[in-house]
Amino acid sequence: MQNPKCPRCGSSDTAKYLYGMPVYDKSLIQKIEDGQIITGGCYIESNESRFHCNACQKDFGFGTQMTDGADLLQRVSAIIFRVAGPQEQHIQLEFERERKGAVCQVEKSGVRWERSLTEKEWVQLLEKLFYRLFLLDWKRVYVRKGDTVHDTRWRLTLLVNQKKNRFEFRGSNDFPVYWKMLLRLFQPYLEE
Repeated sequence: MQNPKCPRCGSSDTAKYLYGMPVYDKSLIQKIEDGQIITGGCYIESNESRFHCNACQKDFGFGTQMTDGADLLQRVSAIIFRVAGPQEQHIQLEFERERKGAVCQVEKSGVRWERSLTEKEWVQLLEKLFYRLFLLDWKRVYVRKGDTVHDTRWRLTLLVNQKKNRFEFRGSNDFPVYWKMLLRLFQPYLEE
């Protein structure tokens, strides 16, 4: 399996951390020499990074444990995603955590509807955001100057701890490395 792209610089030249006491066979030694694997030591902390970018020398894919020991995924209470593009195209998704799952309110080009998510679907959505799209490793702001007539502005907000705290990512004409994967993740909710 190929290592993921770096969410910071977009390079595919990344290495996976291997923790614990590995068995050093020829295959593992070759992967270490090729920069595909980095040994991370014997002790595994809950928030250790899972990957390293050989191009920009940054680690990514950290765990989601908060300073109080709680898992961030369990504390996310809402996700809000907005995109406004050329010719007034507008999309808004608002996921609201409920006791057993979540509800998603959708607005697309002036039409509104609502969808329910099971607990399993809600957890899978969060896991993909954090563990496949590496959301916590994104820059907070992506801006590229351009033609204001064809601007695409977007904002992704996660509300945490009953909406007391927030993680916010936004952009104008510039996008994170995992933008297309983010759009694919939200696509099923954009269909009535």
